[in-house]
Amino acid sequence: MRTFTRIIALTASWCLYACSETASTGDGGSMMNKAEFSTGTGVATLSWAPPRRNVDGTALNDLAGYYIYYGTNPDALNGVIRISDPYATTHTVDHLGPDTYYFKVVPFTSKGVKGSASPLVSNTIP
Repeated sequence: MRTFTRIIALTASWCLYACSETASTGDGGSMMNKAEFSTGTGVATLSWAPPRRNVDGTALNDLAGYYIYYGTNPDALNGVIRISDPYATTHTVDHLGPDTYYFKVVPFTSKGVKGSASPLVSNTIP
């Protein structure tokens, strides 16, 4: 059995919006079970730098964690992983079958306000 690992870096040029959208669901949809993609031995490790400022330039002081959205269609990221650690800067998504996967990371505050998404990145699992 072959395992493929690739580190995918996400840029840190994103910050939190001053908006009222809550983090209870992913991109207008419901939270999907990670098991939907858990069919293979592929691994993708994401890394990012946390946002430091709000969009208005004020210091960010209530970061609560991140959502990782992923899937095989860049326009429909159906997998969602919630990370409730504001100090996290990496996460490994495993058990991926052969395909091209797309990922983005979205920070959220302790009040549930979501920030802007990182740029979309991709990883091909052979």
